[in-house]
Amino acid sequence: MKLTEQAANAATDAVTHAKNATAVTERAVIVIESVEVANITNLTSGLESHNVIVFTLKNFGQTIANSVKFTGKMSGICQWPFPDIPTSNIAPQGTFSWATTKSVGVWIGDENNIRRVNERRGWLEYNVTVTYIDVFENGHTYHCEGRYEPALKKFLITSSTSD
Repeated sequence: MKLTEQAANAATDAVTHAKNATAVTERAVIVIESVEVANITNLTSGLESHNVIVFTLKNFGQTIANSVKFTGKMSGICQWPFPDIPTSNIAPQGTFSWATTKSVGVWIGDENNIRRVNERRGWLEYNVTVTYIDVFENGHTYHCEGRYEPALKKFLITSSTSD
């Protein structure tokens, strides 16, 4: 009887460990895939175009990421928190892109500030937090910081952490 009980406990422990291993290896894993300056055209205002910053998140995991919430701010030559962004879901290996709702020139103050950054007389950084829920109902947080590099004319990730 005692051996049967030990075998049952061992089997239960094995199932628990397998579930935990699956949750770690199969869960959604959200990170920033890219941050880019893009030129968009506003067709409703007579083909006016302006630059915006586009953040693209990618789910590198094997399962869906639910209730993905993206928050953050730009800093440096400006202090601009992102507006509230609706939550979304990201499929396995899928992406979600969000563009700043203001043109770069508007929220930085003026186009001269961009020139100052490119001349290395100023800087531009982002600070982003992404929260989401995996299919195992566990909450996760990803934090990322980056900086615009004038020599490369693009944003680089300077640090990131994930649970």
